[in-house]
This record gives sequence, C-alpha cells and structure tokens, in this order.
Amino acid sequence: MEDLIQLITSNEEWLMYRILQYAKAREYTKYTSTLVEAWRLSISGLSESFIIGLKKYKGIPELTPDEDYSKDPVAAFGILEAQRHRSRGITLSMFLGLMKYYRQSYIDLVSSSKFDEGKKDLYIKYLNLFFDRLEIGFSSEWCNISENKIIEDLQSMNRTMTNEKNKYLTIFDSMNTPIFFLNLHNKIENLNHATSEYFDFCKTSGEKYYETVKKDTELYFLKDEVKEFIESNKEKIEFEKYILTKKGNVYFQVKMKRMLDVSGKFFGTVVILNDLTELRNTSESLKQSEQRYKNIVKDQTEFITRFTSDGTHTFVNDAYCNYMGMKREELIGKSFFSFLPKEDRKKLKSILDSLTITNPIKEIEHRYILDGKIRWLHWINRAIFDDDGNLFEYQAVGRDITDKKRIEEELKESEEKYRELVENANSIILKFDNEGRILSMNEFGLKYFGYSEKELIGKNGIGTIIPKIDSSGKDLKKLINNMINFESEYQSNINENIKKNGQRVWVHWTNKPLKDDQGNIHGILCVGTDITERKKAEDKIKELNETLRILNKILRHDILNDLTIVLTVCDLMGDVNPKLKEKASRALEKSINLIERIRELEQAIISGENVQKVEINKVILEVIKNYPEIDFKVTGQCEICTDEAIFSVLDNIIRNAIIHGKTKKIDIDIIRTEKMCKVRIADYGIGIPDNIKHRIFEEGFSYGNHKSTGLGLYIVKKIVERYGGAIKVEDNTPKGAIFTIIYPTLESKNIVC
Repeated sequence: MEDLIQLITSNEEWLMYRILQYAKAREYTKYTSTLVEAWRLSISGLSESFIIGLKKYKGIPELTPDEDYSKDPVAAFGILEAQRHRSRGITLSMFLGLMKYYRQSYIDLVSSSKFDEGKKDLYIKYLNLFFDRLEIGFSSEWCNISENKIIEDLQSMNRTMTNEKNKYLTIFDSMNTPIFFLNLHNKIENLNHATSEYFDFCKTSGEKYYETVKKDTELYFLKDEVKEFIESNKEKIEFEKYILTKKGNVYFQVKMKRMLDVSGKFFGTVVILNDLTELRNTSESLKQSEQRYKNIVKDQTEFITRFTSDGTHTFVNDAYCNYMGMKREELIGKSFFSFLPKEDRKKLKSILDSLTITNPIKEIEHRYILDGKIRWLHWINRAIFDDDGNLFEYQAVGRDITDKKRIEEELKESEEKYRELVENANSIILKFDNEGRILSMNEFGLKYFGYSEKELIGKNGIGTIIPKIDSSGKDLKKLINNMINFESEYQSNINENIKKNGQRVWVHWTNKPLKDDQGNIHGILCVGTDITERKKAEDKIKELNETLRILNKILRHDILNDLTIVLTVCDLMGDVNPKLKEKASRALEKSINLIERIRELEQAIISGENVQKVEINKVILEVIKNYPEIDFKVTGQCEICTDEAIFSVLDNIIRNAIIHGKTKKIDIDIIRTEKMCKVRIADYGIGIPDNIKHRIFEEGFSYGNHKSTGLGLYIVKKIVERYGGAIKVEDNTPKGAIFTIIYPTLESKNIVC
C-alpha cells in the first residue's frame, strides 16, 4: 500500500482542483466556502485519515454491524467535517452528495495512475470501503442529533462567523490605505475609514452599516477606469493617477482586482488607493539630484569612469570620451585593459584586486596607449561593495599627467647631469642644513678634506671641516648660522678650514641659501676653492709691507728730525749768506714735503683696508677747517664708498689751489645723479696752463715756482681710481681751475660697504 500512500500524498493539489471542479459543475460551491484554502485543508484531512486507516487495518477495512464509528479514526474526520457543514446550514443530503464527489476524485486519481489493472482494482475497492466507512460514520452521527442541537450549533457558528467578520472588518477599517468594495453594478458596497481622510463618502468608522453611503454611489473619480477594467475581463490592473481629494491633488497608485467566488463567479471589485505623493516627490527630488549629479559628472574636466572587475566600462563621462577620442557607446562594454601595454595589465589588476571594504581607495599612475603613443594617467580608484560585502564595481577619477611625467624625466636627466658635473668639479661643493649638519659633499671635497662620505654626512660642519677657533683666535662657532641669517653679508667669505689630518687650510666660499616655495631657508649650498697658497703669499706680502712701513717710519722720523735741526741751524746763521741760506731752506722744505707725500701714500695704502660708507659733504667741512683764511662755499651732499684717504684727496686739491693757484676763494659743489656722485672743486687763482693739463696726474711731474715732488696729484688719482672713481681738470671762468672727482653711487652697482 506504500505506493498508494505515495500517490495520494504527492497529488493533494491535483485532488483539490479535481473536487473543486466537480463542486463547481454540480453547483455545490454556492453553499460551501469560497476560499480555495478551505478545499485544500479538506483534501489534506481526508488523505491523512486514509493513511491512518491503511496503517490500522493492514488491509481492506471491511464493514461489520456492531462497529462504533464514533471511535473509528477513519470516520472521525467525516464526522468532524459533517458537524462544520451542518453548523453552516448544510443538510445531510447536500453533504452526502458532496462527499460522493470527494470519493470520485480519489478514484479518478487511481484510475489515471500508472498502476497495473490488478492494483487499480484493489486500490479502488479499498477507497470505496474507506469512503463507505466515512459516510456511515457521519450519517449515523447526523441522524442521532436532535433538532435543538442543530439549532444550537447553527447559533454558535453564527456567533463565531459574526466575530470573525467583525475581526476582519476591524482590520479592514484600520488600514491606512483607502479601500473600496464595488458590487456587480460598480457601486460602492463597502469602504474603510481611511477613505474619509481623502473623500466625503463617510465621515466616521462604521457608517456604511447605517446606510450613510447610498446604494447608487459610484466611484466618480475612477468611473471610466472601473468600467474599462470590468469590460476588459482582466483579473487585476495597476496604474497611477492624480486624484482631487480633500487634501488637494494626490498622486495615487490604483489597484483594481476582481472578486470571484470559489466557483469563479464575479461578484464585485476591490479598489485600493496607495498615496504615492510623498514618494513621488521624493522620487522627483532624487531624479533631479541624480540629474544634477550626472550633469556635474558630465561637465567634469577630469575623467570619470565606472568599470567591473575585468575592466569593462559601465559608465564614462564626456571628458573621458573626448580624451579617448571615442563615443560613449563605443566605450561602454569595452575593457580599459585593452588600452594598456600588455606588461602593465597584470600589475594593475593585482592592485585593483587588493582593494577591500576597509581599504577601498588606491591612487595609481599607469600608461595608456592612444593613437600608438604612450600617455600617462593618474587615477584615484575606489572599490564599491554591496550590502553583503561583495565587490560590485570600481569607480575611478583620473587626469592626464604625461607632461608632468616628461618634466620629471627631464629633471631626472638634469639631476644626473648636475650630479656628474658636481662629482667631477675641481671645487668643493657641499650642502648644510639649518643646524649646520653636512647633507652632501662631492667627491673632490671628500678627497680634499680626507673623509669618506659615511664619516662626514650628518656631522656638524663646525668641529669637523671648520675649526671652532681659527689660528688667529677668531671664533667660528657661529659661522654657518651667520651664513643663513645674514645671507647678504655672506654671499662669499674666506675662512680657515681643517682637514681630517689636522692640517689648517684656507678656502674661499661662495654661498647660496636654499629656500622652499614659501621662501623659508632650509639649508645652504657652498662652493669652495682652496686659496691656502694665495693666503700664504698675501700674508707674506703683508709681513713685508709691515716691515717696510716700520723702516719707512724710522727713516722718515730720523731724516725729518735731522732736517729740522739743519733748518734750525740755517735760521741761526742769520745773514751770513742770504742766497745760500735761501737755497738751503728751499731744499730742506722740498725734502720735508717729500716726506709728507710719502706719509700720505703710506696712509692711503693702509686705509684701503677700511672701506666704509662716507658722507662726502661732512669730510669736506672737516678739510676746510685747516684753511680759515680762504672763502669757501659748499653745496649738496652725497654718500660714496671709500676710506679715510678721501680726506687726503680733498686736502691735496685744496692745498694746491691755495699754494700754486694763489686763490682766495673756492666753491665746492656736490652733485648727485642716479649713477654718479660728482665733487666739483672750483678755484679762482692763476689756473693751470693748457700745455701741462694732461700731465699733472703723472708720477713725478711738477711745475711752477713751488715745484714739489710730483707725488701729490698722482696719489690723488690712484686713491680715487681704487674705488671705481675718476678725476679730471678744466679751466674755470673767468679764471682759475676746476677739479671734478666722480664716484659711482651706492645704488648704481649695488655696492656694499
């Protein structure tokens, strides 16, 4: 019997539709449940009772006259079903007739099976006895029920059904979606409370039951749609529509569905209205937002694309299309890997595969091949994951960096050339940071100082290649700091350095501060040249000059003393020999004048070491104090770069004008232009003959009754020229001479004193 059990349990759906077909054909459905599920449950209960009977009787359940069917598990289901139908007002004959079609449905199932004829006959016989037992059971129970019991059961069922109806009506009325039930004539049969929020059919819950909605009330705002739906014979439809309500114009989703009883007979229409106004507004806002986003993305100058894990484009913006020289439809569905050099594809795929939910972003630079040329692009790639953590796609924002890459390559080549130049230079080239630490030094410098790169890099320059105190006792501990903080004063400098072996050397340094984009100094670049031998030579010359200066001073002092004695003796000689006395006095005066000129020359040489900024008008005012008997007129002012010898220059010119030119008046004009400072000294004496004007600045040249050594104006010219100046002479009007000294202004040549 197992195959029979298997046949029945696996075909309960078929049995349900079979009995329903018989019930519709024989019009039993108008007295029974209109719910398909109720028929399904009845088949399930019958099948279960059938299986119980098979297991109990172990064969065909024959009938006996003394059986108590109320205790028979097979008959129990029939008795229970009979009670339910009886309480709904179904008569015994009606229920018994329906049960005959249940019997026929099961027999039809066996008859249509693939069992052999012998099995079919056996199983049909078993089914007939099963249903006989079932029918005898509920028929005998039904006949023994009193009339009062039947009425009592009917009343109980009525109350139950009323309660059930009220429960469903409460649920129906509590729904916040307007719902209408229309009858066969498309008039409103029922409606829930939610309709009153939008329409004036009813005002309060339950009013339908008190006939406040007229029977001929139509769903006026959907009249045409309802009519069209009924005529279409469709089971259900959905559409959206604006409907004028108490709340204004509301956008509804309208659902219409035919109501059919279990026999398939149409008995009305249900209309459900879902208010989509807020959703539609939100949707419209979202659409507008999406459109704005699309417009932004579309108008972006940077490239924006989305692609799947195999590189297939799913979205590209206009900038990307224009760059690629392709239409959007040509790019969508095409993998961007096809634009990459083959050797780059695996690496890029590996980078993209490494992105995770916790680390979804990666910046990448890689090559593209466009029109046969290599281009470089910079991309910011983001992996996008769904709610389950699965990779959905990638989004990338990029730009072309080909020019940047080219510049980087050129800079790299330039740096390599520079590095080669630095390493092969015959000068010391090094870099300090702000703390004085050595950042780098070329090969020449390392060999010069005797260090390896490992020994020197990172060490402070003070105490390694720069002594803290030089040989003369000068403190050099702040030298590097001063080079950074006082860059204009340390564009170049000469200082003593020290090699690894302790040897002291002299180096001339040219220094350039290293600055960042904001102009902040972060280090200093120094280029040095060894001048040790030159320094030794200069020191030797200084030593010799000092010796000569001392000898000159001694000689000048002794000779001057001796000449003074001789001059005194001449004065004491009286009128012994006036001519001889005058000749001797003139020779003595010439010798004293020569000594004075030599002293001035020495002073000029020494003073050249103390160059400073001088206000020339102040120097002139000091000089003219020595000549109170002369009428001076001084105008103007100017600053020049010179030394203390300028005093001797001015004094020499003024003294010559007085002694040789016999002037009583001198005008001095200081004239400043953009590039020059002119000192014009005009006297009103006898002047200088034209035939000797071009020779007066020559060494040893002299003229006039008071012929001197010829060193005065020569010294003047040399001192003026030493600082880029010039001197010239010309006639004054109506008489006399004009000496003009010309110096460059401080601004004209960026002179620093």
